[in-house]
Amino acid sequence: MNRKDRRAALSQERTHDEPGTPAAVDKLFAAALRLHHAGQLNEAAGSYRQVLALDPPHDKSLQNLGAIAIKAGRNELAVDLFRRAIALNDAAPDYHRNIAVAFHGLGQWDQAIVHARRAVALKADGVDAYVILGDALEQQHQLSEALTCFTQAAMLEPGNATAHTHLGGLQMRLGRPAEAKASLERAIDLDPNQAGAHFFLGNARFEEGQPQAAIECYLRAIAITPDHLNCHTNICSALMAQSKYAEAIAHYQQILEYKPDFVAGHCYLAVAYLASGEPGLALGSVRRALKLAETTHAKTLFVACLQRLPTVDNDGEMSDLLVRALSEPWDRPNKLVAYGLKLVKADAGIAGCIARVAASWPLRLNADGVYGTIGLGALSGHAPLRAMLENALVADIAMEQLLTNVRRCLLDAATVASTDAAPDENTVAFHASLARQCFITEYAYALTDEELAEVGRLRLALHEALRAGERIPADWLLALACYGSLHTLPHCERLLSLTWPTAVDALLTQQVREPLEEIRLRNTIPPLTPIENEVSKVVRDQYEENPYPRWVKAPVASVSQRPDLFLRELFPLAKFRSLSKAGTIDLLNAGCGTGQQLLDLAQIFEGSQVLAIDLSLASLSYAKRKAMERGLGNIEFGQADIMQLGTLGRQFDIIESCGVLHHLGDPDAGWRVLVPLLRPNGFMRIALYSELARQQIVAVQKLIARQGYGRSASEIRRFRQEFLVHPDPALVGALSAMNDFYTLSECRDLLFHVQEHRFTIPRIKAFLAANDLEFIGFEVQQPIRHLYARQFPADAAMSNLDHWHAFEQANPSTFLGMYSFWVQKGVAEQAN
Repeated sequence: MNRKDRRAALSQERTHDEPGTPAAVDKLFAAALRLHHAGQLNEAAGSYRQVLALDPPHDKSLQNLGAIAIKAGRNELAVDLFRRAIALNDAAPDYHRNIAVAFHGLGQWDQAIVHARRAVALKADGVDAYVILGDALEQQHQLSEALTCFTQAAMLEPGNATAHTHLGGLQMRLGRPAEAKASLERAIDLDPNQAGAHFFLGNARFEEGQPQAAIECYLRAIAITPDHLNCHTNICSALMAQSKYAEAIAHYQQILEYKPDFVAGHCYLAVAYLASGEPGLALGSVRRALKLAETTHAKTLFVACLQRLPTVDNDGEMSDLLVRALSEPWDRPNKLVAYGLKLVKADAGIAGCIARVAASWPLRLNADGVYGTIGLGALSGHAPLRAMLENALVADIAMEQLLTNVRRCLLDAATVASTDAAPDENTVAFHASLARQCFITEYAYALTDEELAEVGRLRLALHEALRAGERIPADWLLALACYGSLHTLPHCERLLSLTWPTAVDALLTQQVREPLEEIRLRNTIPPLTPIENEVSKVVRDQYEENPYPRWVKAPVASVSQRPDLFLRELFPLAKFRSLSKAGTIDLLNAGCGTGQQLLDLAQIFEGSQVLAIDLSLASLSYAKRKAMERGLGNIEFGQADIMQLGTLGRQFDIIESCGVLHHLGDPDAGWRVLVPLLRPNGFMRIALYSELARQQIVAVQKLIARQGYGRSASEIRRFRQEFLVHPDPALVGALSAMNDFYTLSECRDLLFHVQEHRFTIPRIKAFLAANDLEFIGFEVQQPIRHLYARQFPADAAMSNLDHWHAFEQANPSTFLGMYSFWVQKGVAEQAN
């Protein structure tokens, strides 16, 4: 090479290395890649940014910066970078796959699905894209398509352990345990360090009723990923299933030592404390959880703690939490009444009012006699009391007598109320709360002839004022609402066009708007079967008069679950088969009443579609209104007689009939109607009266018959007051401890029902054996489970009906509510 050629080559080399030239950019990008592959991410990111400074449309640098952002947990930045890369090159499958990962990290499943689909379309053999797409689809409950994606990933790359892990996890969710175990064991064979596979396999063992085997799987997962919180919590659940509460508590405490902000950990620790009989410690854990995050689980546990606390905590924060728990609500409000009453009665001013009324009862005191020197303020200013009156049934004799007397004082005041008097806001709000409680009880409180006459005169005055367009004092409305529902007033709709205080308007919703809506809804519920049985007709007429039960609020279910997992949590060691059904779960609620259990049922089971039937249109319309309030669109309502359900031509995966069959003319015949409607392998929940547990109730029913009490509202009111002075205090105490004693419809159902049968465990066992139904377990409280386990330690599954019969004989009040239990249908019978 001569001097001229050397000068030309040197000039070309300088031009090639000059910043901004393609060669310089390529060299800098290659250096960035080496840093990236070496794990020097900060240095690599700096080099990628240098590339972009020289060449802004360098899509590969944008893509790799996005990947580094994902590693750093900065998914929003990653999305921005990937979008810029895709704008430059929409045909790169990796770009779409990676932005799908970023959207997945942000929980933006729709966008993750869009880009994962694009990645798969661009590269049909892209295993990672199929896994990402399947995971996003699963998060959106599109389980069938997710299963297709995971299956395709495993077929494309049979040696991909991650694909088999995802496939096995979804197969578990779909109730295919055998397939799931095969996939998960394949994943572990391919890669023993697949923590997810060990975790899902542990879940499979737990669902099979093998908690110790599950723990071994979870421990293997933790050895790979020590901070796998779900494994730690599931170990505790498996320990709890074996009644190893101390070990579970110790494990939760260890988790919280290194993860003190783990909300679920505090909740699970509370569960363990409750199971071990330490409600005070449980409440402490729950309050710590609530300070971190107000999860549904923490709220439900707060209620459970208060149910078990022997004493009240009278600090302001607890009162505020109690009011919220009642009003929002955090669980069924009635569960909080016992604790709330302790809190109310701890108030010296209210305790004085209760004592003065009790000393005078049944004579009514005037306002000065009730309130003494403190005035109404002790009652009207007590927020927990008002929350209970509005949202729950205050089932307590002493409080009922106080409220009955306060109602009389309000009536007396209303009869002299001036139309020009400005109402006191707190007083109006308290009286509105009282009126709402009277409605909840269905006006069960004692009523004198003098009060009836005053109420009649006040109704006439209000009617005249409405007709004449005159101003109506709030006290008139409040007093009348304490003695009868306002929707029964002539021209009640006119009340809705007037301006009222907020508390009175809420009362009008309860007593006018909602009852009128239920009347409208009656015409939207179709008849599904004829009602021809004479007993069915009489029972229907009873519930038409009083929808039963008249509940106020129910909590939103925290999560939906597969039936198998739901039952495994209820019965950790019981033997039952997986439902093994993907897609829609068909449920029948045979005798839904006013829908309190129905709404739980419709929310608990993942992918459920519910048919709810009842004899009573009044009850059905109440249930439908409540379902509409909750926004539940998976319930179909219909009027039907259980005895005629065989004509439906439908079958179901789950059937629930609680508190219904024992009111049929022939309960066994009604139950036999339901059995063919249940698909093979399906589950059935039944609740029946216990002969042994209801001995005292039967004694009261005989007393009612001897004394000749009628079944009208006035006769039930008379019975209630006269029974309270019955000479047998044990009988009075037993009955007055039941919530059912405190409303007209529930008292009628408890003591005055037109048809009632009672069962024994041997009779239940015989029916199950004759109808190919396998017993799973009784739903009983934890203390009963502990007592049974001590008496029959060999029956770890708690499914031996002979043992339960012996247990009930020794503990007659075990099933005071009802025998509530689950069974499973055999697999031999073919669907009709």
